Formats: sequence, structure tokens, C-alpha cells
Amino acid sequence: MLQGRGHHRPPPNTAPQRSFRIALPTRQQVGYAVRFALCMGLLIAAFSHWEPAFASLYLRPASSTAAAALNLLGIDTALDTSCLPLGYCGLETVDRRYHVEYECTGIFYLFVFLGAVAAYPTSHRHRAWGVLGGIPAFFALSTTRIIALVAIGHVVPSWLEFAHIYLMVLLNLGFLVFALAIWANRRP
Repeated sequence: MLQGRGHHRPPPNTAPQRSFRIALPTRQQVGYAVRFALCMGLLIAAFSHWEPAFASLYLRPASSTAAAALNLLGIDTALDTSCLPLGYCGLETVDRRYHVEYECTGIFYLFVFLGAVAAYPTSHRHRAWGVLGGIPAFFALSTTRIIALVAIGHVVPSWLEFAHIYLMVLLNLGFLVFALAIWANRRP
């Protein structure tokens, strides 16, 4: 484009200007984070205060269900609950003894799920649906996790440490994200 005395004027800069601003959290996001932190604090305090009740209501049933399922699968397993006051159950197979602790059951992932459900801005009915669906789902995951670890230890003992330390942690995290996504995106 020529203008005036033959001078060429460059076209105006049409490239969008990039801005590197940090997005500040909204009021709703901050409120959720505060509610989530409070819920987690309450759940942790409840667990610390009523640990024997959690042992009877979650640790022992998950361990005994896993032992029964392992026996059905042909892996002779005996349950020892004498250590329950110490915070674990024993599962004994022909070749190994397993200590099933709270961490083995994934109960703390359940607490994160329950804290997220309780803090999420939704109706009480939707929260109740999350709690009533989440507890048995995480219990089933806990039992399956224990069964899988004992089966791996029975069949391929060299894989047990990897499965326990890495694979099951990823399974729990994946299940947590999956359960939250399913719950948050469905309305009863």
C-alpha cells in the first residue's frame, strides 16, 4: 500500500498481545478450599479420636472379606484380628504373613473423597448420594486391593513390593479422581 510520496507503510501489528497474568482464585473456589480443609480436619480428628471404631467398622471387615475371597480363590488365608488394637490385621497364607494396615485399605483416600463431597457446592441430596455411593465403592476397592496384593505375593512374590508401593497408590489415586468426576457430573 502506497501513500503519499511513494513511502511504504508497514501494516499494523495484528498479532494478539499475550499477557502473563496469574489467575486469582474466585470467591467460590476459595470457599470450597476452606470447606474442604475444614472437612478434612474434622475427618482426621474423628479418625484420631475414634480409631478403634474405624478398626472395627472398616479395617476388620475389609480384611475379613478379603480373606474369605482369597479362600474362595484357592489361596488358603487365615485372618488374625488380635493385632487390631495396634492398628492392623494379619492375613496369613501358607508362605507369608501380611499386615493389613489402614493405609492398605485406602481409607484415607475415602476421607479425601468424603471431604470433597461434603465441601462441594451442591444440594444435600447430591452430597448424600455421594456419601452413600462412595463408602461402599471405596470399601470394594479396599477389599479388591488387599486381594490383589495377596494374590500377587502368592503368584509372583518378586512383584509384591512394586505393586504395593507404586501400582496400588496409582490405582487409589485414579479411583479417587474417577469417583469424584462421576459423582460431580451426575445429578440424582
